[in-house]
Amino acid sequence: MQENFAAHTPPAPQNGSMKTRPILLVAGLLLLCSGVAALFAPQEVARFLGSRGQPASPVVVQLLGAGLFALGFLDWFSRFSAIGGIHGRPVLIANLSFFFIAATTLGRYALGADGAVEAWVLAGLSGLMAAWFGRLLLFPPAAPP
Repeated sequence: MQENFAAHTPPAPQNGSMKTRPILLVAGLLLLCSGVAALFAPQEVARFLGSRGQPASPVVVQLLGAGLFALGFLDWFSRFSAIGGIHGRPVLIANLSFFFIAATTLGRYALGADGAVEAWVLAGLSGLMAAWFGRLLLFPPAAPP
């Protein structure tokens, strides 16, 4: 009878298992910070985003900030959820879509004549995030025993 109550060791993690909390934490913080900057300092962000001396419209920058802020909050509140399963798939697809489109758009801009170091850095960061979310899409984390 005593054997039934003996402590047992938890099973070893399976190959291919991946925790989803770090990616949602990183993505949420990046998107929230970017959204807050675009919402509360639209003129400065518009000058940074402008090309050939023509700043972007502050209204458009604030709309962009609202979208980034909303996606960041989605990630922040989903950080304790498994995003590889059927219920977390929309969060995964939304993030993968955003980061993939951002990486390809910024990469194309960086390849042009106006390509700046900032565009390369942002394209690389977005590409890494897209690859991380793509890995979760193709290889979902193992279910807990």
